This record gives sequence, structure tokens and C-alpha cells, in this order.
Amino acid sequence: SASPSPTNSAVMEEDPLASEGKDEEEEERPASLVDVPTDTPTVAPTQPEPPAPVVASALAPPPAPKPAAPPAPPALPDLPLLDAIAAAKTVAEFTTVLKPTSSWDYTPEQHAAIKRAWAYVPDQEVLAGFFVTSINEWRVSQPRVLILTRTAYFRVTYNPKNGKVDHYNKTPLQQLRALEKTATGLKIFLSEQDGYSGPKKWMGSLAGAMGVKKATPEEFQNSREYLPALAADASTSADAAVDAIAAAFAKAAALLKEASPNLGIKIPSIITTAERYQIIADKHEADRLEQEAKEREAAECELRQAVEAAKESRDANLLVKPIRRAKRAVEADAKLLEEADELKATLEAEKKERELQERLEAERKEREAATDELQAAISSARESRDPGTLTKPIRRARKAVDVSEQLLTEADDLKAEIEAEIKAEKARLPPPGAGE
Repeated sequence: SASPSPTNSAVMEEDPLASEGKDEEEEERPASLVDVPTDTPTVAPTQPEPPAPVVASALAPPPAPKPAAPPAPPALPDLPLLDAIAAAKTVAEFTTVLKPTSSWDYTPEQHAAIKRAWAYVPDQEVLAGFFVTSINEWRVSQPRVLILTRTAYFRVTYNPKNGKVDHYNKTPLQQLRALEKTATGLKIFLSEQDGYSGPKKWMGSLAGAMGVKKATPEEFQNSREYLPALAADASTSADAAVDAIAAAFAKAAALLKEASPNLGIKIPSIITTAERYQIIADKHEADRLEQEAKEREAAECELRQAVEAAKESRDANLLVKPIRRAKRAVEADAKLLEEADELKATLEAEKKERELQERLEAERKEREAATDELQAAISSARESRDPGTLTKPIRRARKAVDVSEQLLTEADDLKAEIEAEIKAEKARLPPPGAGE
């Protein structure tokens, strides 16, 4: 007959800390109760029917066939724990593989905590239990029991004084992002916050928002660390326990993903602290390259538009800022920059030549106007003998560029002549009141 699945009530209530006496009892169970995976049923060959007598048995009913022998339970290969975890294909195999973890060297109180937490959690498909020291984001160490089930893991708080569970926290396996083996324990990274945020995360978020520090990648933002709480003389080392717990969590997620593909579960990667640092550095490098690529594309697009606009307007100023931005961008198109620089130089030369011609034209106009004004002032001063009519025209003509020096000399001489005449005339006149 088909064997019961791991969700069977007998499996749900299985005690991970069962004594050797229970194993003996299981060996004495009737053969019909031996667990067998549903995918490997074996049926013993039935005995062939004996030949029927020629006459007497013709009227008798045929003998009933003997019942088939029960299939033997599957024998798992004798592998190291990590290899056995990796080789498990079903939840039933995986549960069997994890049974040795229940015999790790815990204290009697820790064994009692695991046993109580195992029975307390609402999820009956329990795979394994571990006694650990939980370290939250406030760096507070707390004794806890981790209960791993087919779909989640529970962090259980056990009170040794009364032998009861105070409370627990459930985390679905689909929240797992990474499992980091630290120098002393296992750091589990989740997609959501586990407990209260610590001050380090607050300061990191503030520094990231201010641009002082690069933001932590999303997959490494929420974490909690667990240290194996084994006896000092335990035969299982802390490193081996961490490896086993990490492998168990990853395999549980993989089996759940295979059974429920619609959940979109991401199998967590098992990494070291150095690998996490490298992943973060690679992430920051990838972000930097992405930002550089975006800025490069935007700068090149802006420069191309500026080149087209400058060609139409013949205004080199349109190229100044786009060229500066493109030169700051990393690995911008060198050919485009060269074209923009050449166009800018050409337009600046055109502008300089244009301004020169405009200045020369303005000078010519001013020179002609100043010359005409001075000539008119000379003619007027010769008739009126008033030197004041020459003052402003002479000043304007001297400011103008390339006014005839001969004309300026003529104007100066005329002004001096008229001023001398006026001075002589004043000298010939008697002083006021001299005839009285």
C-alpha cells in the first residue's frame, strides 16, 4: 500500500528528540505500518497456484492467493549531513535526513525548549528544530528556538521557568533572500523587516538619502543573526551546525518552490561575509556603470540637438553647456565631441569676424558723421567768429576713429585764431569807467 505523506498526522506529531526506546518500538511495529514513499511502491511476487486435481477439485473453489509481502522502507545512502540534505528529493526524504540534528549536544533545558516549541507552533509539517542565540538589529542577544517547517520558520521564545512558550514569530520561506555564514553564526536576510529597525539602519538610511553613503542593496537591508547554542564539549562544531542550518533553510525553500511554483519563491543563496561585501561592491559598481550610461546617453543626445540648433542659428553659445556636460560624462562619443568643438570654433570665428565688421562699420559711420559735423562747425565759426561752435565737434572728431588729422588741425587753428581775435579786441577796449 502507499506510504503516508509527510503531512500525515503521525509525521506531524513526531518527536525530534525521541529516545532510543522509541526507535526500538518502531522496529517492533507490524510490517503493515512501515512508512514507504508513494513514488516507489514494491510488491512481492505472489505464489503460483498449485495444479488442480484432475477430478476432485473440479467442483471445489480455487484457493485464495496469499497476501503480498509489504514493501521495505527506502534505504537512504549513508552520506555526510550536508551531502544528504543536498541529495534529498522529497519532503519525506528531507525530514529523514534532518533527524540527526535532533541529537546535537544541547543542554536538557534546550532539548525541552525544542520539544515544546516543536509541539507548539501551528504548522504541523515540522522538519527540524534548532536552539540558537538570536541577535536582533539592536545587537541584543536572546535565546530562541528555530523551528523549520515545510512553508516557514518560527522563532520561538521559550520560558524555562514554567516550561511554556511565551510567543513566536513566523516568517514565510518566500521572504528568504540570502543566508550568510558569518564568523560565529548565520545571518538570515529577508525581504521584509524582522522586528524593530536598529539605529545602524536608521543612520545608514539617512546617510544614503544625504548622498554621504551608498545605499545598501535591497536584498541585504533586513537581517537577523543566529548563533548555534551548543554545549561547550559538543561533538558537532558551531561551523558544522551553521552549515547544516543554512543548507536546511535553502533546501526547504527549494522544495517549496518546486511544490508551489506560483508563489514566486527565490531560493536563497548561501554566502560568506566576504562574498556579501563583494556582491554589494559589484552592485554599487553596476549601479555606477548604469548611471554613467544614462548620463552619457543624455549628454550625447543633448549635444546632438545643440549641434543642429547651432548650425541653424550660427550661435556658438548654444554649444557651451552641452559640450561641458558631454566632457564630464564617462566615455562620451569622441567623434561627436570633436565635431561639436570644431563647430564651436568655426562659429566663434564667424562671430568674431562679424563683430569686427560691425565695429568697423560703426566706426566708419561715426567718422563720417563727426567729419561732417566738424566741417559744418568750421564753416559756421568762420562766419560767426564764435569759437564755441567748434568745441563739441572737435571733441567728437577726436573720439572717432581715423578722422582726418588735417581737418582736426584746421579746426584747432581756426578756434585758436578766433580766440586770439577776441582776446585782442578785449585788450583794445578801455576798461569800464575809464572815460568818466
